[in-house]
Amino acid sequence: MVLHRLTGRLHAWMLACACTLMSTALQAFSAAAMVELGALGNDRAVSVAVQGSLAYLANSENGISILDICDPTHPIQVSSFTTWGAANDVQVSGDLAFVAAGFSGLRIFDVSDPLAPVPLGRSRGSDDAVSVELVDSIAYVSENRGGLRILNVSDPANPVLMAQVAGWAKAVHVVSGLAYVASGSQGLRILDVSDPAAPELLGSLGAKDAAVAVHVRHGIAYVADGRFGLTLIDVGDPARPAFLGELQLPGSAIGIDVDWPRAYVADPIAGLHVVHIGHPAAPKLLASHAVRGQPWGVLVRGHTAFVPAFGAGLQIVDLTVPNRPTPLGALDGPGQVYGVRIRGDVAFAVESLTGVRTIDISNPASPRAIGLLAMERPYEIDFVDDLMYVADGTEGLLIVDASDPTELVTVGSIDTAFSPRGVRVVGNFAYVADHSAGLRVFDVSDPTAPAEIAHLDTPGFAIRVDVLDGLAYLADHRGGLRIIDVSDPTSPFEIGALDTPGDAIGIVVEGSLAFIGDYRAGLLIVDVSNPRAPVAIGSNTRVPAAGPVLVGDILYVPAMDSGLAAFDVSDPTEPRLLAAIESETTHAVGVAGDLAVVGVGDGLRTIDISDPTTPMPLGYPPHVARVYEMKLDGSLAYFADQGVGLQIVDVSNPTQPIALGFAGGSGHSRDVELAGDIAFLALGSTGVRVIDISNPESPHIVGSIRSRRTSHDIELAGSLAYVAEITGLRVLDVSDPSVPVEVGWLEAPEFGASALSIVGTHAFVAGDRWGLHVVDISDPAIPVLVATLDLPGSEQDIVARGNIAYLAASSGLWIIDISNPVSPQVTGFLRLSTGHWDIEVEGETVYVADEPGGLRVVDVSDPTTPVETVAFGWAGATAVAVAGDGLVYVSSWRLGNVAVQFAPEHLAAPPPSLEPGDLPRTGPRCFDANRAVRR
Repeated sequence: MVLHRLTGRLHAWMLACACTLMSTALQAFSAAAMVELGALGNDRAVSVAVQGSLAYLANSENGISILDICDPTHPIQVSSFTTWGAANDVQVSGDLAFVAAGFSGLRIFDVSDPLAPVPLGRSRGSDDAVSVELVDSIAYVSENRGGLRILNVSDPANPVLMAQVAGWAKAVHVVSGLAYVASGSQGLRILDVSDPAAPELLGSLGAKDAAVAVHVRHGIAYVADGRFGLTLIDVGDPARPAFLGELQLPGSAIGIDVDWPRAYVADPIAGLHVVHIGHPAAPKLLASHAVRGQPWGVLVRGHTAFVPAFGAGLQIVDLTVPNRPTPLGALDGPGQVYGVRIRGDVAFAVESLTGVRTIDISNPASPRAIGLLAMERPYEIDFVDDLMYVADGTEGLLIVDASDPTELVTVGSIDTAFSPRGVRVVGNFAYVADHSAGLRVFDVSDPTAPAEIAHLDTPGFAIRVDVLDGLAYLADHRGGLRIIDVSDPTSPFEIGALDTPGDAIGIVVEGSLAFIGDYRAGLLIVDVSNPRAPVAIGSNTRVPAAGPVLVGDILYVPAMDSGLAAFDVSDPTEPRLLAAIESETTHAVGVAGDLAVVGVGDGLRTIDISDPTTPMPLGYPPHVARVYEMKLDGSLAYFADQGVGLQIVDVSNPTQPIALGFAGGSGHSRDVELAGDIAFLALGSTGVRVIDISNPESPHIVGSIRSRRTSHDIELAGSLAYVAEITGLRVLDVSDPSVPVEVGWLEAPEFGASALSIVGTHAFVAGDRWGLHVVDISDPAIPVLVATLDLPGSEQDIVARGNIAYLAASSGLWIIDISNPVSPQVTGFLRLSTGHWDIEVEGETVYVADEPGGLRVVDVSDPTTPVETVAFGWAGATAVAVAGDGLVYVSSWRLGNVAVQFAPEHLAAPPPSLEPGDLPRTGPRCFDANRAVRR
């Protein structure tokens, strides 16, 4: 995958000209447009890597997004993380993601937990890493004019530079010890890298325009040659490359992938091209597809193309019939949320690239999208009665009738001088922060015909505005706080100013105090009792801050990359951080009573703030649940659900499960344990949540304790809870469930603990990538590691019964004799597929929830020779539980929660095949964009 940078103005000019010139050419291929399956919005997408059912999207300055693409028509964002430098390209190998991160060089991340990626290592380069190619333990990093850097990444925490090759390097493809480097105007260079520490130039060939991407197959190099198009080069003799064929394309070739006999070319001007290359000397254009946004690359897997499109996110295209496909449609994903306002039971979310979305929050634990007014780049909204005023960076000031939140209707609009970022309405006047055009004032007495009546330039970029008692307070990026007299709205003039330490981006004024959110300096409190001489009296720099919201003495601040922060500002000279709840990139918050609605990178989060010192996540936008563990108690099933925490389901009728209640909040929910009316939930980086389940329809949190790192699994033994954390084993006293207390800790970074099981005085810990570990817990206060058994693969779950432990790993099912805990011995092994999430042991049968393979049933009556007796191919299976009487429950995030009744002869044949839609679903659903209201 390749990033080819163009400057903004030149690019815009080229795009406008080319779109005009090429429209006729593209019409010739309109009947052969690709089938667009789905899309997830992100305005900086430039590169993508795919592994299994996950796509890793490089979003330039916005970092990496991890997407669930199992259903390509409805991609779902799983998580996102910053890369400390523009994420220009990403490659994934096993549990590691390698990112070419601009000035930050090569960054390496542990993505074994897609919900909580962890930075591992970094190698600085020439400050312009644009692409990365990974071959075994060697990373080849292209750095534009900085050349090609070759790194040994066998220790991902400490990459080591092996060699550096001068000359331009836009991208590289390594095949059989040869590196083919796309070197811009220098064309294609071929290097011998059989010894990566001593690369040797073998041959080169100039470009028709600029070689920006290359793919090599069967002795032919396919080069994306900029404005020329596609060039085919014979590299059978790498010392003497020769032109073989060429094809001029309508726009500018920038990315390429090959699935012979076709090449797929990404073109930021004309879209995605499909080229027949069966006759290399005469390549033929089969079809072109006008992808939304500007395609920056292409990755082909089977009959599917993944196209990162700058300005439109990840586009997924069906290639089943490449020259005569049938359009199916697409789903626009939510953009960055820049504003939230709450009116009654409805939250209005301002989403860049999407519009203003209305969310029903009458049940805060399960918010439901009910409407959408589409627009290109909204930033903030304000209300007067049922009229909504929208500052839209593209369209200007819009006035919308919001009396029916399911039917938002624009009644008036006016274009502003530049690009509005904020709006506040007082009386008949709208005050608009218009970025580089300063403050604009509009008469909105007739909402259908707003008219500009005044403007005032500011020294920086006007981002947000608040108006009180005839004064407008402006948060001016680079200009700090500007105070403007608007007692006569037709003649505004500045009367005071205060330069803030960083970049002012949010403001709220109450009485004589202005609370300013500053991206670099955090929270700043200013005394404006004398508006001609504002004075900073308090600050808190612990978190970067966006648009604050004041409720009494509590200030809620969207903490940008850190989540939501709550400050006690009863003493404005010393604002005190009460709590911070971690989440994705956070730009906006709305507060109503005990509920905060937070705008994050991929939508909304609802948070219970009845106790500001302990904010509790409640709900997420609807999405497909992924259950990692389930427990059964009579007619109730308790799911550890990655989206909502604990999900309780009535399974009294197994064919029609009914969702009852949710609690616990977001996080990497991996396990749930039951003790009477109490459930203990292992919630990833959040820690352990203790939940009262006495009323299954209204479970609620009664206690919690933060994790040291990431809580993956939990086991109860009397009044003690044992927690498998990624860096060790934790022992908690839960005799008072409302106040869990740590009583023991075994620091073991090598664990990578994913699961544990307890037999007697020993805990058996499955370590992700590190095998089985045995811990003596005879003294819970001092757990001691007594044995380790190395096993290949990634260990996911373990169940110990008597003298036998059953361990599910990516390599297969391991059976281990633990009769002597200090010397565990493998007695049997069964190779299954490549991913197992959960196992259940019932008598002499092991049930395996195998994410790619479905439910696997294994006879272990002879532990030395386990035998798979039957398999049910339900993709997405992540959890299994056995209820007795042959009833087995399987949670498949593709199919819903499946109940299977095993008859005595079940070993002979599986039940009929099941498809999505055949089964009842529980829990949150995917948001259906076709049901949203668009105008």
